[in-house]
Amino acid sequence: MDTLTRMRAFIAVVDAEGFVWSARWMGNAVVRIAPDGRVDRVVKLPVSRVTCPAFGGKNLRTLYVTSAREGMSAAELAKEELAGSVFAIDVDVPGLPEHLFRA
Repeated sequence: MDTLTRMRAFIAVVDAEGFVWSARWMGNAVVRIAPDGRVDRVVKLPVSRVTCPAFGGKNLRTLYVTSAREGMSAAELAKEELAGSVFAIDVDVPGLPEHLFRA
């Protein structure tokens, strides 16, 4: 098992091909995992605390990824100036629409 698959998986979403896109807390990446469990793709990010992927944009082909900066020291923040940012990544496979919840 490689380092990215051992990193703490955070929140995940599923695309139209049934692959899971998983944020990797302290892993500097979002990982796309195939239905058979193999790592299909790794999207590296300039931040370590990757928190949540979500599909949006035209045809759900933009992967939005949030990150955190809470609890980071001044030295860590100096190395990761984009910590706490939201990233928009164009992807070739659309996501699935989220189901609406009505109370």
